Amino acid sequence: MTFAPLHVPTFSDILGELRRGKSLWRSLFNTHLKAYPLKGKVIDLGAKSTQASYYRFFDFTQAEMSFADLTPAPGVHVVDLEKPLPFADGAYDGAILANTVAYIYNLRELCRELRRVCRGEVIIISPFTQPCVPEPADYFRCTEQGFERLLREAGFTEIDITLVGKSPILAAVDAIEVVLRINNTLRLLSIAIAWGIDKGLRRFSRRYRELPVCLGHIVRAR
Repeated sequence: MTFAPLHVPTFSDILGELRRGKSLWRSLFNTHLKAYPLKGKVIDLGAKSTQASYYRFFDFTQAEMSFADLTPAPGVHVVDLEKPLPFADGAYDGAILANTVAYIYNLRELCRELRRVCRGEVIIISPFTQPCVPEPADYFRCTEQGFERLLREAGFTEIDITLVGKSPILAAVDAIEVVLRINNTLRLLSIAIAWGIDKGLRRFSRRYRELPVCLGHIVRAR
């Protein structure tokens, strides 16, 4: 069984998110999820509701959503992801962890727990070149090989990993933006120019296309 295709964003796709003030990383991963189907009982581990910005892109019309977070909120499971998940084996058809696993120290055990409670697809969205954000601590930035090994050791047999923002030029502009905190007009202009340069380099340079640089990963496993 293959995974549903992810959307390939154009600059027009991400422009709306950038204008909302979203980071380049979030704009890209949000738009990669455009019309991506969620089905059955799905739990989002790390969000409190569908107010999270990526739900403007997921198609969750056929999903029964649940939410879990360390901080209590109405209708939200209180869950510490450093500990065994308080759910029965195979309790969910799917699970989502967006910008979450970087803050989990016991990541190997969490992957095993995800395999135990989820009988379907697990979606992990994780930054790679983004700044560390202690919440209360930031532990890991996984490579493709890191995710692959963690998930296979946990018992997942089908794994797909998409590099988001696979572009040295975009990664450099994103880093400069974080350091200098430039205004939004200049930010949009710099990203638009970088997008155009990246497109040209991809067309003419195989070496550039193969450079292992990305802003983050969308990982799907079952």
